[in-house]
Amino acid sequence: MAKKLWFFCCFLLSLFIFIFGIKWLEINLLKSNGLITTPSFRVMSASDSFYDKTTSVNQMWQTDFTYFKIFGWGWYYLSTILDDYSRFIVSWELWLYYFRQ
Repeated sequence: MAKKLWFFCCFLLSLFIFIFGIKWLEINLLKSNGLITTPSFRVMSASDSFYDKTTSVNQMWQTDFTYFKIFGWGWYYLSTILDDYSRFIVSWELWLYYFRQ
């Protein structure tokens, strides 16, 4: 029971950190507890800026779908929508299962 509670607390903390953008702390915390591993290669890297610059809020949104495995709990899928200009998360959704249509 204590092990499941520990994993759940780590999951909630990592979700909070992910939403508020402290990605390096989330990765180090999960790695130090052996909950995630680092991929051996990078498929692609992001650029520093977009070709079409935004000048106000709600001109362009970005989406990201990511999945991560919490040992003892399974796979979790996170979808976020980010406003390009303000860099605030407009919406997010966390799923336990990935559904295809």
